[in-house]
Amino acid sequence: MAGLWKLFYNMKVFKRLLLSSKGLFSLRTFFLKLDQRPQLTIADAVESIGFGKFQWHCMAFLGSIWFARTMQIAMLSLLGPLLVCEWGISTTEEALITGAFTFLGIAVEGILAYVLLKAFNWRILLFVTTALYLIPILLSSFIVESPRYLLLQEFKGEVSKIIEDAARLNNRPTPNGNLVANFEQSDGKFKDLFKPAYIRTTINLWLITFCMITIYFGAVWVTPLLAKVDSCNSKQGATGIRCHCKEMGPANIIAIIISGLGEPFGVIIICKNWSLNFVRYAFILLTRSCACFLTDVPFIYTSEIYPTKFRAIGLGSATSFSGLGNIFSSFIGQALFSVSNTATLATFAGIAAIAVICSLLIKVETKGTLLKVSF
Repeated sequence: MAGLWKLFYNMKVFKRLLLSSKGLFSLRTFFLKLDQRPQLTIADAVESIGFGKFQWHCMAFLGSIWFARTMQIAMLSLLGPLLVCEWGISTTEEALITGAFTFLGIAVEGILAYVLLKAFNWRILLFVTTALYLIPILLSSFIVESPRYLLLQEFKGEVSKIIEDAARLNNRPTPNGNLVANFEQSDGKFKDLFKPAYIRTTINLWLITFCMITIYFGAVWVTPLLAKVDSCNSKQGATGIRCHCKEMGPANIIAIIISGLGEPFGVIIICKNWSLNFVRYAFILLTRSCACFLTDVPFIYTSEIYPTKFRAIGLGSATSFSGLGNIFSSFIGQALFSVSNTATLATFAGIAAIAVICSLLIKVETKGTLLKVSF
């Protein structure tokens, strides 16, 4: 009887140990030792399957999301001057309305505006733009979870399946080996961004992201307003004559398309002669092209500097600051621009100077290094 009770007690202890995190870690270590296959890291597996159809599928899905998002800001900037006249609101109220929508957009929306606004009306343009959000939904089946994240969460079976599918799509042999990683006992926290090794980089990245998005979208808001003039050439309210805004013509929309494609010098095709308006458009389109390139750099660097444990938290926080920059840019590009062009230019220059200083303060170089998995 005593022997049975001792056996029962040992089974309870084993069960308790099995259900505990330490027990699971010990069992995992035990079975890993039994596996005689060579150890294989995620980085080795990714390198072995190469670049092919699998990566193109992921890029198509993510690109469709950015494609739909980038059209929204262009839609707002194109329709903004028209709605200001139709609704009779002030530039400050316009900035408050557009500042609530933190979306991106340039080229494709300009093409649709050129085609649809001329043949139909702004409601058709709005419908077509919104319908493009169906593309990411249709492509959602191609996207997969991060193998590094799944491995840290101990979903080794799902990681193996992702690697096998990727290798098959790329026509490469499936890497053979036992997947290993530096297992973390807890998920990433927001406070991890402020650890001594990352706090300086985190604050600088937030400021850089805020500044770059503010400059880019500020230029987006300013471009349509260059064509927004009063038909009686006087300020509204200065006389008893009611003034109306001049709607943007095809030339203005084409200018936006060219800037979105990153070819500011193509504005020569639009302008018939060298004038002050040409110089203004050329500079604003050049600013937008440079800012469009620079807005991607902070997000790429953010992905490289943070470990997998809280990389998503770092990207999410940087994206939040970019949203604040978008809201702030609407006030600069609409409300402040209507008061003083010089003040708007000085504000943009000051913001750019802040971004330069923050960039110089970042000392960590990621060139030639692999993505961090843990601290």
